[in-house]
Order: sequence, then structure tokens, then C-alpha cells
Amino acid sequence: MKVKIKLFWKILLLGLATDAFSETLTFKADVWCPFNCEPKGEQQGYLIDLAKAALEPLGHKVEYSTLNWARAIVDTRDGKYTAIVGAAKSDAPDFVFPTTALGFARNCFYGKKDATWSFQGVASLKDITFGVVKDYTYEDEVDEYIKTNIKDPKKIDVVAGDNPLELNLKKVNAGRITAFIEEDSVLRNYFFRNKLPDDSIKNLGCVKESDIFIGFSPKNPKSTEYAKALSSKLDVMRKDGSFSKILAQYGIKDWVK
Repeated sequence: MKVKIKLFWKILLLGLATDAFSETLTFKADVWCPFNCEPKGEQQGYLIDLAKAALEPLGHKVEYSTLNWARAIVDTRDGKYTAIVGAAKSDAPDFVFPTTALGFARNCFYGKKDATWSFQGVASLKDITFGVVKDYTYEDEVDEYIKTNIKDPKKIDVVAGDNPLELNLKKVNAGRITAFIEEDSVLRNYFFRNKLPDDSIKNLGCVKESDIFIGFSPKNPKSTEYAKALSSKLDVMRKDGSFSKILAQYGIKDWVK
């Protein structure tokens, strides 16, 4: 009987210790698939998959939900949430980031397969009408050009709504705009999900590239620990091939050769 009682207390104490170290980690962002997709969808985004693979074996629970991007940054900075997903370091320089980039963003111009125009710097934009998404940012010089010419529909065509990429594709194919600007992985994922041939549109040149991260709250004393866990797990998953398998589910490839 004494043995059973001692065993009971050991199990109870072990359970209490596990609960003490376990936390619910709240991740916030607006939808930017394949980095982070619809929270209730079958695939929540490969950054969410990576976060769960790295942090849930440590006893934590990752909870991801969407929030306006500007609000997500402010509230996470204040410590209300654990992290923002799909961030460049310039989005929140004071946040805690993994040492290894978790994603790679490249905004490119896309047009018809027979398009002859190509992006050769901001000066070349004056020759075309191109599509942008309302309130999106792309790259400093391009953003400045858009801001300067936003009221000229012959230069900038603005779309909004739930499916801006689909709208821009239709406008390019209808000849209403020469090109539109979109993040490369986002476009590839759209074609992958909709089973469309990826050669049905032409890449006309890209602007500045940037690394993408999960950024942890500067108010959370454990943020450095979480960031290190992500970097370590990504290194392991790259070596054993499991990271490439996750990316393949979203129709993209590892940006590191």
C-alpha cells in the first residue's frame, strides 16, 4: 500500500511540474498564405506548422488566430500575445527573432506570358499601369512611387476585398493592366491550391527581397527561449528532410539550397 501511495504522489507531482512549465502561446497575424493561412483551415500555414513542431514537444500549446496586422504588432509588443507571424525585422525591430530566417519574401511583377515590359527599377514603372492591393506595402521605393501616383488610374490600379490576387489576375488577362505586384510564394501557393498551371503567367522582375520570421514579444521574458527553439528545430528539420515535406504541402520549395 505504501508503495502505491508513493507512486501516486510521484505521478501527481510530475503532472504538476509539467503544467507549471506548460504555456499557451498565442500567435497573431493577418492571413498571408502560405506563411500563415486560415486558422480553421486544414493547412494553417507552414510557419504555424513549424512553430508547433518546435514548441509543442516542449509542453506548450500553440494557438494561432488572425488579427489586423497593425493591431497584432501593437498588442504583441505590449505583451498581450506571444508572437506575430510572417514579419520582417523592419516591421517590429524591437521584437525577439530567431537567428535563422523562417521564410523568404520576394515581391515581383507579373503579367501575361507574351508581355514585353520588365521591371528595371522604379523609373520603368512610368511606362505601364500596374495593380496593387489597398494598404499593402512592397518596398520603399515602389511604395513611394505608388503613394505619389495613387490618384492616377493610368499608372496605379488599386484593388481591395477578400480576393485581391484573383482580381489582379483577371485584370492582367483582360488587358486592363500590364502587370501587378505580388509576393512570389503567395502567388505560387494560389496556383497550387487552385490546380492552375504555374506557367500561365510571366514573372516580369522582382524588387528587394527580405527574410521573414516569427517575432516574439519584447515583454515576454521567455521570448529568447522560444526563438532559439524555432531556429534549432528548423536546422534539424532541414537535415532530416521534414521541412521540405511541409513546404511541398503548400506548393513551394526551400529557399536555401
